[in-house]
Amino acid sequence: MFWKLQSFNIQPDVIFTPFGFPITNTLFCTWITIVLVVIIVYFGTRKRDLIPAGFQNFAEWGVEGIQNLVLGAVGKEKGRKFFPLVGTFFFFALFANILDIFPGIDTIGWVNLTQVRAAHLSPPGSFLLFGNYTSMIVPWFRPPTSDLNVTFSMALISVVVTQIFGFVTLGAGKHLGK
Repeated sequence: MFWKLQSFNIQPDVIFTPFGFPITNTLFCTWITIVLVVIIVYFGTRKRDLIPAGFQNFAEWGVEGIQNLVLGAVGKEKGRKFFPLVGTFFFFALFANILDIFPGIDTIGWVNLTQVRAAHLSPPGSFLLFGNYTSMIVPWFRPPTSDLNVTFSMALISVVVTQIFGFVTLGAGKHLGK
């Protein structure tokens, strides 16, 4: 057997613990995603030309596409207030999921020696893993959206902020009447 599919853990794996604070593989990739989004926003907005060209043109195309979607769904006035939340969620989820297609995500890490011993195997002899060892990797990089904590927190924030927007926009009586 050349490659055995990796066993998928719902719980993220702790990859290191600086100062007693556990850093999981999904938290590490969340930081990478945030850095990528900040870099893209920086390079997309550093030259604000009236007639966009190059990367600014691509960034404006993406933002305007999502903005038009939001404005078309909730209207122009309410959409401009609601867009920052929807746009942030969209671009975070987009880049977090795109991160999964890069080589090394879910495949670079160390071997879980506890699983190796439980399977009555000797420790691997090289960094290239074949056969039964391939399903015993603790990945260093795992997409943030594979962690239920990220998905649950985004859903919770979305519901709470949507209710707050409803109360502020419609008023308490009209919002509770819906």
